[in-house]
Amino acid sequence: MRAFRVRRDGLFGDGRRMTVLRLIWALVAVALLAAPAAAQTVERAPVPDWVQWLDTGPAATPDGTGAPVRVLLFDHQLRFDDDVTHAFSRSRSLIQSVQGLSIAGTVVGGWKPGAQTLRVHAINIIRGDQTIDVLASQDFAILRREQNLEAAMLDGVLTATLQPADLRVGDVLEVAFTLTNHDPVAGSHGEFLLGGQFGGPVERYHVRASWPAARGVRARAIAPWTLPNSPRRQGGDYVVEIDESPLLPLTLPTDAPARFLHVRQLELTDYRDWSEVSVLMSPLFERASTLEEGSPLQAEIDRIAAAWATPAERASAALRLVQDDIRYLALAMGEGSLIPASADATWRSRFGDCKAKTALLIALLRGLGIEAEPALVSTNFGDGLDQRLPMLGVFDHVLVRATVDGRVWWIDGTRQGDRTLVGAAVPPYRWSLPVRPGGAGLEPMPQPPLAEPLISMNLAYDASAGLDAEARIEAEMTLVGETATVMQASFGSIPLEQRDEGLRGVWAGAAPGMEIESVDGIYDADTAQFRITMSGKGRLQWSEASGPGRAFEVPNSIATMGVSEARAAGPYEDLPYVVVHPNFIRSVVTVRLPAGGAGFTMDGEDVALEVGGHSLERTSRIDDGVATMALSIRSLASEITAAETAAARTQAAALDDTPVRIRAPLAYRATDGDAAGLSAETDDIDTLIERGRVFLSRGDLEGALAAFNRAIELAPEDAEALANRGGLYRRMGDLPRARADLDRAIELDPDSVPAETLGGLAVQEGRFEDAVIEYSVALRLDRSNIGALLGRAWAYRRLGRLDRTLADHRAVQALSPDDAGARELVLATLVEMGQVAEAETGIAAALAANPADIGALTVKVDIETGRGAPAAALPALDAGVEAAPDDEALRLLRAELRAATGDLDAAAADLAHVRDQHASDPEMLNNLCWTQATAGFALDQALADCDAALALLPGQAALIDSRALVLLQLGRLEEARAAYDEALRLAPTQTASLYGRGLVRQAMGDAGGEADLAAALAQDPDAAEDFKAWIARRDAAPAMAAE
Repeated sequence: MRAFRVRRDGLFGDGRRMTVLRLIWALVAVALLAAPAAAQTVERAPVPDWVQWLDTGPAATPDGTGAPVRVLLFDHQLRFDDDVTHAFSRSRSLIQSVQGLSIAGTVVGGWKPGAQTLRVHAINIIRGDQTIDVLASQDFAILRREQNLEAAMLDGVLTATLQPADLRVGDVLEVAFTLTNHDPVAGSHGEFLLGGQFGGPVERYHVRASWPAARGVRARAIAPWTLPNSPRRQGGDYVVEIDESPLLPLTLPTDAPARFLHVRQLELTDYRDWSEVSVLMSPLFERASTLEEGSPLQAEIDRIAAAWATPAERASAALRLVQDDIRYLALAMGEGSLIPASADATWRSRFGDCKAKTALLIALLRGLGIEAEPALVSTNFGDGLDQRLPMLGVFDHVLVRATVDGRVWWIDGTRQGDRTLVGAAVPPYRWSLPVRPGGAGLEPMPQPPLAEPLISMNLAYDASAGLDAEARIEAEMTLVGETATVMQASFGSIPLEQRDEGLRGVWAGAAPGMEIESVDGIYDADTAQFRITMSGKGRLQWSEASGPGRAFEVPNSIATMGVSEARAAGPYEDLPYVVVHPNFIRSVVTVRLPAGGAGFTMDGEDVALEVGGHSLERTSRIDDGVATMALSIRSLASEITAAETAAARTQAAALDDTPVRIRAPLAYRATDGDAAGLSAETDDIDTLIERGRVFLSRGDLEGALAAFNRAIELAPEDAEALANRGGLYRRMGDLPRARADLDRAIELDPDSVPAETLGGLAVQEGRFEDAVIEYSVALRLDRSNIGALLGRAWAYRRLGRLDRTLADHRAVQALSPDDAGARELVLATLVEMGQVAEAETGIAAALAANPADIGALTVKVDIETGRGAPAAALPALDAGVEAAPDDEALRLLRAELRAATGDLDAAAADLAHVRDQHASDPEMLNNLCWTQATAGFALDQALADCDAALALLPGQAALIDSRALVLLQLGRLEEARAAYDEALRLAPTQTASLYGRGLVRQAMGDAGGEADLAAALAQDPDAAEDFKAWIARRDAAPAMAAE
């Protein structure tokens, strides 16, 4: 089904910019019904005789308000003829600024060629006393844009676009057209629905509708519009008219029911009552739901009847068949927008829209002896539908009204995951129109509260080993029905690693402080339940709280309710408030306690009350050594009155917002598990922080985390401890936890976290605009902060603002004029910006001053390599090495270049020189290993260099990463994978390790490699540079094999 949809806050109000002329053309949609005309072009035609052309007065000039466009006129004139309807629209818009040219500079309109004819009367540019006919020199471009493919909809709408040439600031753009509609399904019936709520002022808004006196058309205006003394007789016609100058936008509350937000609407219809609409659609569905002779659906009916005994079970099985076996695809082209496909055709194609699925489901249910009929519903106008004039076009969806065991059920074949009638919640459409041969009136669709939760969460802690011992956690979140099916579809379409990452993110917030060991997502198709599970471990935070003894705050245990704020005084303050309904969420937390729970108590009273249209319940108890807290929130109705909302605010404010606590006895005796957990710890906060820093400096991230966690457990408000742990989480790649710790540290002590640190976190999170702001704050405090300049330059680079990157790199060079690395940054940025000549001038100047300038030489190598002539850089490098023969960086660079030009012996000689000078230096040995690994030569020697480095400095992620690349180059994939895994265990965000492991996993046929590659490239778009040699050899292998 389809209908013109009046947005709640007007045609401007969907959050997307709609140009003025697009808006005008969108108003063509006031014509609700379709026609068989196959107009593939926009016709040019004179203004129809029934249109009254409005006098617009003297030419308008810019008013100085700053608005880019002034809408001078919207004129809509609607006409009912014998078997067609016409919608004439005219607009005049004054362009007041250059921005206004982009807003109003494109005329865009859509129509369905199998249903409508679009005739344009005028597109004029009015400049002073001159009128320029745009259509005299320009034509529309006609496109077919299926804009709802992501929603599985094909509507066949054609789009006409035109950009008026030579449109200028100060011009008035005038557009006038008519859309003619006729629907073979509706026959001679006609209707209009027009909305006049816009996002900006309209200086004159005019609507006129007319129809022959013999035609029984009714009109209704929705406040604040009125139709006094209407309709009035004018010759052989009746006429209604609305004329407002100006029409100003209404600011509507966002928390009121939809029926109160449908304002400024004009309804026109010739249907006498809703029953006529019901009768009109009945034969279409009767035909579509009648099975063909020998239909294969009879076998499905027989199968369901044999497998299930009761009507309710059989209806549920039929619903599941339609939901699971027929994919949704809306074909709204031509008559497909109103006429359902037959049940047999839908079964053969295995796809269908709401009409097709409804016809199929009715055929199945009737075949099973169950009373079933179509029921039209409106997803946009359902609330308040009973107050509207009868129209076919307000309905945009259809479902099945089934009677099972004397009870009426509304069931929807387009939903997913309904497994029983009880589990199929009443759809939120408020009213339905049963489709019957004898007709029917509107029928309410009350939504009762849910009997079972939509989402339930269970956290089960085992702390029986002791308060300070490591606890275990088993957690499960269960989603039911359509929510579960959608979750399954979402998680089933992403790689396992990404899925697990998402699941871990779910649990990181639900079970804070726990180390997550495993996660899973399991879908049960028979029950339509999706279960998200987690297993983990960690020390529960038994801290000193108000009251005696140590206490553990139970997660998810605060019994509070959010209630809408009071509205400002005015016409809307007493409107009802919307409640998200039906909704039901339950959380249960259990903790198995030490010593069988002896002496343990629970703080926090039980709660059972109704507040703000919800039932709120919380209970807590200790039984058999297990503490249990259960909290549930369930909606009771879809809306509450303003008085009930005010009372709810008072109730919510009085609720105790403290969590439930499990309190240990004062005489609690430490267990062996407690002793083991605390053996290496101290209660001195400064000592713990320092110990964490030492662990961190050694690369022992787990030891550092344990120390910082202990410090924060003892002093939850210690800003320094939080800041250090936040920095550690950054290094570990756990960005949500890093953000939480750093934000809290700043709240406690704004000086505890440097803005530079926050800039680094923003970069890691991909928030480069925010990173620029944070680094700028650091630089306002200290303009010589090189770290902040470099960080901001990187953020600007990721934003594509290389001019700003260059400026920051030059600032770094100004602070360190003799630093070759700073010079390299400036020169490399110039090359990236395409300013190679300027870069080469800088290189020449630097090398004239110092032939061994490693920064200038590095960029020169990059330039010549990019030109495909790496050997051209060798003379400069030779001169540099001659000037500084013991400079290991120059030797390594020349070795890499020599290898690239094929001179492997000379390259090996350079590396041997460095090796002889630095045989006991693990960092230099690692550089040797890396140089050979990236170039892909002397790999046995490279492996020996890496092993020597690791023997001197074991457990270092950077060294292990270099060794992994050598193993990758050698084709020892299993070993390379293990090495990369170890490097990432020590440094989870190490870009080269992520990218290298991604290549290994790809080569091993592991689809998860894509996730590693994507993660690396998200951190550094140039991550692939160090792997070019291996990638080139890999890509060449198939071609060589083919030859």
